[in-house]
Amino acid sequence: MKTYLCTLHDAIMEAAPHPITLSGTLSTVDKPYLFGRIPEVSRKFCERTNKEFEPILEIRPQFPRDMRNFNPRRQTLRLDAPLLALTSVTVGDTPLTVGADIDVIYNGDEPYTQLQLKTSSCLSLFQSTCAANSAAGGNPTPIEVTGWWGYKSRYATDGWKSTEFALTVALDIGDTTFTDPDWRDADEDGIAPRFSPGMLLRVEDELLRVIAIDETTNVISVLRAQRGTEEAVHSAATTVYRWNLEDDVRQAVYRWVGIVNSRRNVYDSAIQLDMGIIRRPADAPPETEAVIERYAQK
Repeated sequence: MKTYLCTLHDAIMEAAPHPITLSGTLSTVDKPYLFGRIPEVSRKFCERTNKEFEPILEIRPQFPRDMRNFNPRRQTLRLDAPLLALTSVTVGDTPLTVGADIDVIYNGDEPYTQLQLKTSSCLSLFQSTCAANSAAGGNPTPIEVTGWWGYKSRYATDGWKSTEFALTVALDIGDTTFTDPDWRDADEDGIAPRFSPGMLLRVEDELLRVIAIDETTNVISVLRAQRGTEEAVHSAATTVYRWNLEDDVRQAVYRWVGIVNSRRNVYDSAIQLDMGIIRRPADAPPETEAVIERYAQK
């Protein structure tokens, strides 16, 4: 599953202002090459920060064993990854009621990192599970937490933005295109174009990935059922939303992609010799390294 932490339009705007490559020749914007570099750079960014910056709907098992992730006095369970929205929790064969038995702990503008056990019966269930897991060795009982996982500040209010476009015809099962003659227009935040390859979209409960735009016919091609969601039928007039990436993450990634593009055919296989020591240029630009370090510490 590929992640795109910037769009093709972002990468083009970063690459286009640099007409001279490091090899000294005039450069052209190679859209297929740029688009292929975005998921590569995005993967590196996520690995180095140990975070996901696009939402994914998943069931993730949590294994409470001791005070490192389960605190019976405070009645909290620490999650192993940032959570954007909680859907359900199951302990063994026992489903818990979100809001009554268990809920997220408010964490300011940040994603949720802990769950609050709200009833004595829920606490007892967790305590018995924790004790059993501590003695179980290789077969612990998981607490299955279902929800939207990922990192996004102010997710509830700032996670999804309207593209200011609604489907003009129904999107049926198997459909992989829709048409928007005004795709170059701005979205609700004034960002244009409102569609670009790499963009993650939400139509009701389904996520879609833009993979191509025919600039002549205005046909937008998408991948369906992305990031753990299921393909569904969407009626005409349904609003399309876009994922609102953390702005500093998006900028860090498209600048990194721009560096990769500028070094194409120059440093892909070449090396530099410095005082007899083989060196390669820094992979990411300094401003990207600063963003990586900041998120790695969160």
